[in-house]
Amino acid sequence: MKEYNYTHFKPEDYAHDKFDAPEIGEEAPDFTAYTPEGKEVRLSDYFGTPLVLEMGSITCPVFVGVMPRMKKLIKDFPNTTFLVLYIREAHPGERRGAHQSNDEKQNRARECQAMYSDPREILVDNISGEAHRTYGLFPNSVYIIDSDGKIFWRAKWNHPKELRENLQLLSEGKEATKESVSEVPGALRPFVFLHGGKIALWDFVKGFPKLIWLKFIK
Repeated sequence: MKEYNYTHFKPEDYAHDKFDAPEIGEEAPDFTAYTPEGKEVRLSDYFGTPLVLEMGSITCPVFVGVMPRMKKLIKDFPNTTFLVLYIREAHPGERRGAHQSNDEKQNRARECQAMYSDPREILVDNISGEAHRTYGLFPNSVYIIDSDGKIFWRAKWNHPKELRENLQLLSEGKEATKESVSEVPGALRPFVFLHGGKIALWDFVKGFPKLIWLKFIK
């Protein structure tokens, strides 16, 4: 098994040709996580209202890139609970490296929330990434979970426009659109690589040709 908390980003750390994750219509797998302050919670604690669960980390330029539109969605759908699952660092480096403990991961989640003034509640996955593994291992996937705790819609990459469309369908009691299969991230903020550090930026630049090959050519 590959090391979960990798110290250097490599394109092959992600299974680009598949999305091995809970499917639309299935019960959303429950998991234990922690608040940034260390309180133990479960995903099922939030069942009963529609949920949006998005994967993210402070070094993920995609997660940060879509955040302004996510903040708008939060205001537009006040009856939906928006959660972030804080996962491994997408692009670790010398400034912010791979997590070494649950406490460090919780501290990083607090830092992320403060840095971006993120109004969402953050659930911090454990150090081995059990919840992240269950939900597909991508750095910025997103799920809509209905009030009965079932997967209503999912996407490998969060595109807030698609997310908005499906939240509206859910609110109208209609079926979701077909799951997003976009291989292109919903946004990119290049400066975020430097939150990891120069090493994080170099790892991405170095791996970019292989990333393109794995995504679109292989």
